[in-house]
Amino acid sequence: MNTKNFVIMSVLGIFILLSYYIFIIKSGFTKPKISVDKWWFGLDNNSVFMKFSIISATLAAIGFLYFQYYLCFHLESGKASDKILLETIIVLVASLLWAPLTYAYLRSHNKIWKILSSLVLGVTAFGSIAIAYFINDKAPPSTQRTLAMIGISLFIFHTLFVDFGIWNIAMWN
Repeated sequence: MNTKNFVIMSVLGIFILLSYYIFIIKSGFTKPKISVDKWWFGLDNNSVFMKFSIISATLAAIGFLYFQYYLCFHLESGKASDKILLETIIVLVASLLWAPLTYAYLRSHNKIWKILSSLVLGVTAFGSIAIAYFINDKAPPSTQRTLAMIGISLFIFHTLFVDFGIWNIAMWN
């Protein structure tokens, strides 16, 4: 698959993923419905955190979309793009698994689902760090590369500190 086709597919995948999260969390795709506040493990009681989380998630999404633009239009095919594509697939698959794993935990309180939910958050965060490493190490310097690094750094911040850090700690408490 060439890079442009992959990026188009992954951008569509991101929108499907976000729609999927909203559908699962807001409406509950199976019975019994799990209320939205349960997904936040008490963090939704802190309005400052929730505002921060929404701003962080928005910046992360914009940053990831710019990274995808860079991958599609500015990064030449080769070893760097192959490694970045692989890490991007890993990040997207891990992201896709988070909601159903968390839902399974909320429904059953079985620790295996909790562990797997935490694990996919970690895979997403550390896979994003790998993407940044490969961009920085393998891609030729340019303004676009710098902007892609800023974009993926925003995504890393959110996935590492907000999702894998704060949200994960709340889930385990």
